[in-house]
Amino acid sequence: MRFLAVTVAQRPATLNYDEMPFYCHTHEPVYFTRDKKRERFEKLVRWWNDAHKLAIEYYPDATHFFDVGTYYLGQTRSLRQLVLRYERLQCPEIILAGNVLYRKNVGPFQLRGTYDTLGFPELVELFGVGLRWSRSGNRLVQLSYVSQPFIYPVEYWQKHPFHVRTGIEKDEDIPIWYMDFCDESGAPIFVDLGIRFYRDETNSDVIVNLTKRIRIYAGQKMKASTSQN
Repeated sequence: MRFLAVTVAQRPATLNYDEMPFYCHTHEPVYFTRDKKRERFEKLVRWWNDAHKLAIEYYPDATHFFDVGTYYLGQTRSLRQLVLRYERLQCPEIILAGNVLYRKNVGPFQLRGTYDTLGFPELVELFGVGLRWSRSGNRLVQLSYVSQPFIYPVEYWQKHPFHVRTGIEKDEDIPIWYMDFCDESGAPIFVDLGIRFYRDETNSDVIVNLTKRIRIYAGQKMKASTSQN
């Protein structure tokens, strides 16, 4: 297997992973407001599709894309763990993601929980907002949908490039494009809970209101159910 890491950024970014081919697609600076979801998703999808198209021209021998958001480029240990895990599973047809958590310091305590409720909605259902899986180690869980950072065969994107679902009136009802990509690939999809990536106040407007996080998750779950029916 030959992996190719890909990211999208407003300015050139680097990956501290010397043996990993890496392509950074830069785009014009844009500020998105949360209430313009379709506009935001459509631009992101265009940038990521352009990134993959150009990346595979740069490294045509790649068999697997490794999509890495800029927030995770510096988390080298976890990136290496995810690649090694994929190799050791010896199942080149799967989609494999790392476990993305948020960290929030509140007084003497540090809160942690599932960060990407749009990309990993099922993790909230499986584990709630507690941390009973925080010591689970290297544990694979099969899901229906995952998001970055994740590894998948190049041919999946070639057959099913990212797109934003049409026919939805309200912006807030639009699911993230990774949900449709995972559905269309038909691949077995897993997350390794023991391989952890983090977001915190330095790079995200982290949501710590757990009621709000659950509400976001519940809405995403209903959209997923609708797409299956």
